[in-house]
Amino acid sequence: MKKSIKNIIIIILMVSVAFGVYYFIDKVGNKIRWGTATENVVENTANDEIAEETSENKEQDTEKDVEELIENKQTESNDIKKIELSDEEIVDILIDADPFDSGIELSTEKKLAIVYNALNENKINAYKNRGEGQAKVEYSAGEINGIVYSLFGVALSENKSYGTSFEYKDGKYILEHSDRGESVPVAKNIENDTAAGTMYINYDLYMSNNGKEVVVGSYAIGRSNVTSFVTCKKEM
Repeated sequence: MKKSIKNIIIIILMVSVAFGVYYFIDKVGNKIRWGTATENVVENTANDEIAEETSENKEQDTEKDVEELIENKQTESNDIKKIELSDEEIVDILIDADPFDSGIELSTEKKLAIVYNALNENKINAYKNRGEGQAKVEYSAGEINGIVYSLFGVALSENKSYGTSFEYKDGKYILEHSDRGESVPVAKNIENDTAAGTMYINYDLYMSNNGKEVVVGSYAIGRSNVTSFVTCKKEM
């Protein structure tokens, strides 16, 4: 009888020890597994943050590269010198220019004709009275491209001469003054209007000759509502 009781006690102790060992191993294992999982979450979160930061840095670097590219391109183009042009100057510069559907798509010759006439007749405030009294006046290619850019938002596709009165050589334009005669264009009834994202300057064109004015027609100069560059000139 005593032997049976002893055996039962031994069995109970063995079961208790086995259960205790199992519980200890299970608890330690869970702790290890949860610790590893937590470490993985932290590591993944850190990796995501690093990836996001890297992406933002790349975007900033790309924007910076684009800005530097534009700046370098302008430097290669003899430092395009952008100027501010008022509505009055825009009208005065394009007052009797032929109508066009796209300022960007105007040929180099037509762009140069517009710039030549504007400079020859002192219509651009930034260069007013440049070389006053001189038969020939010098402009850098950057200054001429700056006028074109300020009007249309693009530079010349190439630097070239416009006849013999506006010659290009070695990065410079030489303008020879000429007299346009007694007939002078005059803009009247100037009004501003906006439609479909375009600002329009409407005016009536007269030609004045010896005090007599003759109406030529009505025109509208379109400018982008976003960039203010000239987009078109329409006959109304």
